[in-house]
This record gives sequence, structure tokens and C-alpha cells, in this order.
Amino acid sequence: MTALVTSGHRRPALAAVRSLGRAKVAVAVCAPHRPALSFWSRYATSTVLVPSAEDNPVLFADAVAFEVTGRAVRCVLAGGDADLAALSSKRGTFTEEVARMLPREEAVARVLRRGTLLDLARSLGVPCVAQLRIDAAGDVEPALRETVKLGLPALVRPLAGPDDSLGRDEDAIPVLDIAELRKLLYVREDLVENGCLIEPRSSGPVRGYGVVCRGGEPVCEVFQRRLRERKVLSGVSAVAETTGPVAPIREHARHLLAALRWQGPAQLEFIETPRGPQLVQMVGRLWGSVALAGAAGVDVPLICYRLAVGETVTPGRVAASGHRLRWMMGDVLQAWDKVRGSRGARHTRLADRVGAVARVLDPREFKGTMTDVFAPDDPMPFVYELQGTGRHLKDTI
Repeated sequence: MTALVTSGHRRPALAAVRSLGRAKVAVAVCAPHRPALSFWSRYATSTVLVPSAEDNPVLFADAVAFEVTGRAVRCVLAGGDADLAALSSKRGTFTEEVARMLPREEAVARVLRRGTLLDLARSLGVPCVAQLRIDAAGDVEPALRETVKLGLPALVRPLAGPDDSLGRDEDAIPVLDIAELRKLLYVREDLVENGCLIEPRSSGPVRGYGVVCRGGEPVCEVFQRRLRERKVLSGVSAVAETTGPVAPIREHARHLLAALRWQGPAQLEFIETPRGPQLVQMVGRLWGSVALAGAAGVDVPLICYRLAVGETVTPGRVAASGHRLRWMMGDVLQAWDKVRGSRGARHTRLADRVGAVARVLDPREFKGTMTDVFAPDDPMPFVYELQGTGRHLKDTI
């Protein structure tokens, strides 16, 4: 009984290693470098260095396939988008057990090409956020005028290539007003030459719908909302909590998942607007706050493993509402960004800066809240993360 988790340097991988390890499943975890966050976990039975899926997807997929064969791995869980794309391209070469939690290559390509995904969603009647595409200098002024109509803030997402695939989430740029957007597009010529998407965003709450799918049908569901995020418009939760089911989100998400015939874990993100929820994006793998699902009674990595090995999993499980997860270091860093006025937070009022620090230090923030990364039974990943956060704060002072 062995599982393999990729992107061991990311938090979703750590959540999966802990989930499976606590269930007495042997877990190998791989990453493109040492040290890596999950390598410090007591639940990782072995650690493996592999090529970066972002830099060398073919070599990465071959390395993972070698480990799968040599270790008789029965379930592979991707912790990053590039990992998922590389592994899905080799889906047909894996055993039936491993393939069960890997979506089809065509479905993954749709998800990673944001424009293609939203076009499919709109064709199914799923409301989506607006997107404005820039491919040439002549597109800039019309896009600016349309952005003013749609409203700000907005997120500028660089395109990674001619196939409409997006760059890394961390390369997305938040802009708070039209002057900042205009300056960005005229200073960063690469955004125009290589292409980018502008996503105007409303100020409504962001909700997530997490699932594990079998043939496009959800086996379990997790409804959550974002309370604070790591960076402005980053899509990364610093604090999140589970909620009760939201019928329109469930309906829209299920239509899209069925059309994709999705296999394995995924989370769809919606933003609440006066016209109802609108689809923002889909993460086709273990998502950043997946540990929250486990705290609320839906152990996503373990459910994936059981489905992969052919165990019976009764569908219909929904995560309990009212559970809260706090990524402690992410919360510290978002407060620090507001204090120092970094990009996306440079217009923050003094009162808001003081309030951000006060919330981080408030003892009530810890009461009844599960902490991501930090775990009393597995402390070393947090020690490693704490060291990295300390270096980051030192470098930005």
C-alpha cells in the first residue's frame, strides 16, 4: 500500500502526506529540490528528488513513472498544476489504479487554459467573471476603457504561450485603479507582446467548492469561503472556513465537472456578485486549503486513495460547516504586506494596517481554529516554514 505525492515543497502535498500517513498508508513524496516542506514530515516514509515539472515536464513525468513502477505505487496525487499536466499526458501508461485519480489530458488542458475553461462554462450556462485579452499594442486602450466599465480592482494574468495557458499564479499582478493598470501595461511590454488576461473583480466574498470526482460525478463536497488571503487577489487563502451548501454553486460546478468528465480532486472558485456567483477558476488537483476539508470530516487525500485502490466509497458526503483553517505564516505575511505597503496593499489606510497586525496577534484568532502546516504531532514542517518566513521578513525590512 503506497501512495506518491508530488510538489512536496507545497502545502497541499504536506496535507496529503499527513492524511495518508495518519491512515497508515506508506507515502513517498517528491519535490524538485531539498529541503522541501513535506520532506520534514514524520509521515513521509520516503523522499525523492525529481526534475521540475515546470522546467522539464517530460523528465518529471518519466521520473515519477519510474518511481511508480519501482515502488508499486497505487495512487499518485499531484500537488501542482505543471505536475498535473505532465502526469495526465502519461495517463495511459499508468496502471488502472493510478489512472483513476488522474484526469484526462484533454480535460486538464481545458482547465489550465483559463479562457478555454470559461468559454466551456459559459456554453453550459455557468456565469463567469469577465476576461479581457490583450495580444497587441492596439488592444490596450480598448481594454482599459472596458475595464473602467466593469470596475476595479483587477488581476492581470500573463499568458505562458500561444496555447493560451496561463503563467504561474504567483506571477499574476493585482491592480487597484485604472492609473496603475495603464502604467503597468505601458511599462511591462512583455505583457502585451506575450499576451495577458485582465480579470476585473467585484469586492464580493470568494467561495470554494471542493470535490473528489469519479467519472465527472462528485463523491464528496466541500463548501468554504475565504476570510483573508495571502496577497490581494492572489486566490490563496490565509484564513478560510467551511460553510453550508450553496445551491447555485453546486449546480454550476456539477455541470462543468460532468462536461469535463473529471477524475480526482478539484476545487472551483466562485465570487459572489449582486447577480449571483460567478466562476473565477478551477484548480484541478489538491488545493491550498485542502487540510480544511479533513478537519470538517471530508478527508480528500484518503478518499482519493480509497477510490484509486478500488475500495467502496459511499457518495454524498458533505463537509461540516463552521470549521476554520488558518495558514499562520500566510496570515503573518499578508499583514506584513499591508504594513509595508507592498504591491496590491500600497493604498492601505493606517487604521487597516494596524488592524491587520492586531488580528494576527489576537488570541481569539487561535480559538477553535485549525492551523495549516503547524501540527503538534508533526512539528518539523512548521519549524522549516518558520525559518523561511523569518528570512523573507528580514530581506524585506
